[in-house]
Amino acid sequence: MNNNKNTLSGVHQMDSASYAQESRAPAEDRTALDEAVKRSFRHLLPLLFACYVMAYIDRINFGFAAITMNSDLGVTLTQFGLAGTLFYAAYFFFEIPSNLLLERFGARRWIARIMITWGLASMATCLATGPWGLYIARVVLGIAEAGFVPGVLLYLTFWIPAAKRGRANALFMIAQPMAIMLGSPLSGAILAAMDGYLGMKGWQWMFIIEAIPTIILGLMVLKYLPDGPHKARWLTPAQSNALMAELASEQVTGKVETSRVSIKPLLNAPFVFTCFAYFSLVASLSTLGTWSPLIIKEIFSGSSVLNIGLAAAIPGLAAIIMMPLLSGSSDRRQERALHFALAAILSAFGWFATTQIGNPTLQLIGLIAATAGGFSAMPILWTIPPTMLSRIARPMGIAVISSCGILGSVISPTANGMLREATGSYVATGWLGVFWMVTTAVLLVTAVKLQQSMKKSNAG
Repeated sequence: MNNNKNTLSGVHQMDSASYAQESRAPAEDRTALDEAVKRSFRHLLPLLFACYVMAYIDRINFGFAAITMNSDLGVTLTQFGLAGTLFYAAYFFFEIPSNLLLERFGARRWIARIMITWGLASMATCLATGPWGLYIARVVLGIAEAGFVPGVLLYLTFWIPAAKRGRANALFMIAQPMAIMLGSPLSGAILAAMDGYLGMKGWQWMFIIEAIPTIILGLMVLKYLPDGPHKARWLTPAQSNALMAELASEQVTGKVETSRVSIKPLLNAPFVFTCFAYFSLVASLSTLGTWSPLIIKEIFSGSSVLNIGLAAAIPGLAAIIMMPLLSGSSDRRQERALHFALAAILSAFGWFATTQIGNPTLQLIGLIAATAGGFSAMPILWTIPPTMLSRIARPMGIAVISSCGILGSVISPTANGMLREATGSYVATGWLGVFWMVTTAVLLVTAVKLQQSMKKSNAG
């Protein structure tokens, strides 16, 4: 298939040396540009947000299923953790190929394919009858879902200028805590209300019911998501041209790029530090996504699954409030490192509070802080890679960073399952969370400082 035929955006189509040279200046028509950005937010973010809500619900419902599923299938906490690890391992191995295929086939087709197949795979989890069935279901789900998040983040870089990208990333990623806030009570209600209906367990119904919206949204993506500004019917030609020119003017280097994929732009210290920072951040967030229901169950021993679901919604609500505020402040000040560090340290303090056994109120407040801080740090981090990478290097670079995050998720579920069985509590999980969040703060601040030093050296 011709690469110029299936593109992420009009910027992708205009790879000629003449366009690259002509579009170095910012767009002259600021009114058209501002309107194009506003319309992009209005037309793209709601659909992508809804898709990510369902993506994250399909992750956190695994933790809720464990409340009753583990005993039904004879699954130990270590085996449950291993099943979570296998999901992320499969996701990891298919992450980069999926992101490159998204660029080749176009966002509309590829994101729709991802959503439809992962909806079907998530639904099939209800067929598991033991540990091995659970392992297989999670591997298939990981393969199906691979590439969704980095694909959308890549897609947004060809619609939203860098100065507005923190807010765009936050509006997209608020879907994660929104999924926690909505999915937690929903999952708890399904587990409680549907158990035994038509001879099936509540956790089986949960996987079936929560997969249906994902498949429907996949079909909506296929119909409504434009492949790029040049195909957006809701942009005028002047708005489309202004937006493409502005995005083209943000290239990292002044060199005319070729279409050849290379790893050379990724072999520098700021990029490597960013990869490790994301590894640590996601290791913490995946712990929250997988284990929060079980941690809350232990904090409030004896609570019903419905009450656990309601309690688990509170941290998500806190993150929803904090994410746009912090990202908006970061955009207004055009400052990333300090905002990221503040969010990460808040999360680290939250994890510390979860270790205070005997004080359930403080532990719940800690879980709220760990969630709000961790999720608020993520959209700020994702504003940084596009400033390090040229347009041609972005598909590979964003996929590599995302894959490093998935590696954090590979380690986290099994490690926490083993720690829980070895110690009899989640105190060690809390201390591990402190380590992850302090580490990510140090690494990302270092990456930003190194990048600034490199820019000054190149300018001199």
